[in-house]
Amino acid sequence: MTPQQIIDAIAAEPPLQAMRDVGDLAGIAAALSGRQSVLVPRMLSERGVRDLPVLPRSRYALLTVLRDAETTTPAWLVPTLTAAGVPEEDHAALADDLASAYRWITQEAGIDVASAGARAMLDIIGAAVPDASAACAAAKALAERPEIVTWQEVKTAMEAI
Repeated sequence: MTPQQIIDAIAAEPPLQAMRDVGDLAGIAAALSGRQSVLVPRMLSERGVRDLPVLPRSRYALLTVLRDAETTTPAWLVPTLTAAGVPEEDHAALADDLASAYRWITQEAGIDVASAGARAMLDIIGAAVPDASAACAAAKALAERPEIVTWQEVKTAMEAI
């Protein structure tokens, strides 16, 4: 959280104000921790997709979409991009990204599911291919961590007032 977000949260919540009034910075930090998620780099390979905690058919659907898109643009891609409001001039670039994705996940390093491009691609696949949606959501969740607020961050925010 930014110092301003911490200040705003304290101003909006009487329990946090009470902690502030008695100088319980650690209590405020604990109360604010975990409210938001932050993205951390997380590489996902084909093996990682196969290990996602979802039904096998969802993992299979995601891998099939990625494998097939390497050689053929899926029929659902343009209508899905159009429905999502993606400008037409970006469709070819996104189709190329999708075509590259299978090569990325089959490499040892994999694909970073914290990257905006990978997350957008997973959203598009999840919207267009219902069987793959659970695997897409699980893959994205791998890069999400609860944000931890420290008492030092609360102190810094309070000093800014």
